[in-house]
Amino acid sequence: MFFFNNVTFQEKESSYKQTTMEGDYMKKIYVIGSLLTISLAAGCGDSQVHNEPLTKEVTKNDAAGKTMDNLLDPLKNDLPQQAKPIDHQKADHAIRYYSQSYQQKLDSSFFKNKPHQASQEVNPSNKLYKPGEKLVYYVPNKLPAQQSYKISIYQYNPEKNNFSLLFEKRLMKKDEKTTFTLPNEENKVFYIGHTILDENNKTLHTEYDRAFVPFNYVNGKITVDKRMVTPTYKLTVTYTNLGTKTIETGLGIHLEKWADGKWEPYKYGENVIAIGIVLPPGKPFSQKIDLKKLEPGSYRAFAYVDGKKIADEFDLIHTKGK
Repeated sequence: MFFFNNVTFQEKESSYKQTTMEGDYMKKIYVIGSLLTISLAAGCGDSQVHNEPLTKEVTKNDAAGKTMDNLLDPLKNDLPQQAKPIDHQKADHAIRYYSQSYQQKLDSSFFKNKPHQASQEVNPSNKLYKPGEKLVYYVPNKLPAQQSYKISIYQYNPEKNNFSLLFEKRLMKKDEKTTFTLPNEENKVFYIGHTILDENNKTLHTEYDRAFVPFNYVNGKITVDKRMVTPTYKLTVTYTNLGTKTIETGLGIHLEKWADGKWEPYKYGENVIAIGIVLPPGKPFSQKIDLKKLEPGSYRAFAYVDGKKIADEFDLIHTKGK
């Protein structure tokens, strides 16, 4: 029994060694095969790269001074993209005088406790004022002698969602006038009523103005959607109003080009300054640039926000064969 076990053990040991040797051999074959596969794959990859059109390959040194080792040069733009940090205390709580839905909400609140009259209406043109501004009102021209004019000013209370009367004055004479100084506060809403009364003090017609004193917070940001571009790319330049007041911008994009170590104005035939765009708070306005009209180099799109210049940079490179 012992001999049998010994022989059996030796056979098992011999079988194990043989299996191990075969395993080592297979590992060697696998390693050699893997190396061959990698070499073949690398060779195929090189072949595919060299067979691609040369227009897809960036030149070693293009006219913009870019290199394959360092395509992105350090930013030359020394101007901020954004005029100032966002003031959330103002931006997040500002009256939305430019919003039609907000105006409708105010109208609903204002007329909630007033009897409906066919002779009353709200002027669609809103009035914007500054804190503490002095308002002057005269009797309307051609007002019949037997009629009178009444001015009424109401202030909106956002906490209670209602209006309270601040001032009221009735003018009888033709050349008579009255004045009212608005509270020296920002972010306020007023409704100003202009009422024509007959000799019996009966209302003939009333027209209301929505009057707003917004936060005097002007801010904006300019961005390009890509830093490194080629002539076939349609670059998007976006100007966003980050303030609490509507701002105006022009149709067209202003560019500067980096030349001789400084930024120089660059005109390429697409600036149109005669058409103005009114941009409400929080709204972006995007335009595209036809880069085929530009020479290779570093550019920045710029704009002015409340007298402060802002800009964002992009680099135009040409591909080989272009």
